Amino acid sequence: MDAIPKQLQDKLMQFQELQNQLQNIALSSHQMRQQLSEIDNALEALNDSGKNRIYEMAGPLFIESDATKTKKKLQDSKELKETRLKTLEKQETKLREKLTDLGKDIQGQMGGLQSGVL
Repeated sequence: MDAIPKQLQDKLMQFQELQNQLQNIALSSHQMRQQLSEIDNALEALNDSGKNRIYEMAGPLFIESDATKTKKKLQDSKELKETRLKTLEKQETKLREKLTDLGKDIQGQMGGLQSGVL
C-alpha cells in the first residue's frame, strides 16, 4: 500500500484534535454538573436549616455569614454554571457532528485508497 496522502493525513490529525477537544469539553461538563450538584445540596441544606446566620468556609476558616446573602451568592453561582453548562453542551453537540462528518469523509477516502481510486 502506498503512503497516506497529505490531505488524508491532515484530516486524520484534525480528527484527533477534535477528539481531544471533545474529551476536554466532556470533562468540563462533568465537573460543571458536579459543582451544580454541590450547589443544589448546599441550597437545600440552607433552606432546611431555617437559620439566619450560618458559617461558610473561606479557605481554611469558617466565617459567620448571613444566610440570605449566602443563598443569593449560591443562586447566582448556580445560574452562571448552568449557562456555562449549556454552552459546553452546545459545543459538544457541534464537535460530535464535525467528528461524524469528518469520520465519514476519512472512511470514504480510506476506502478509495484501498481500492486505488484516490
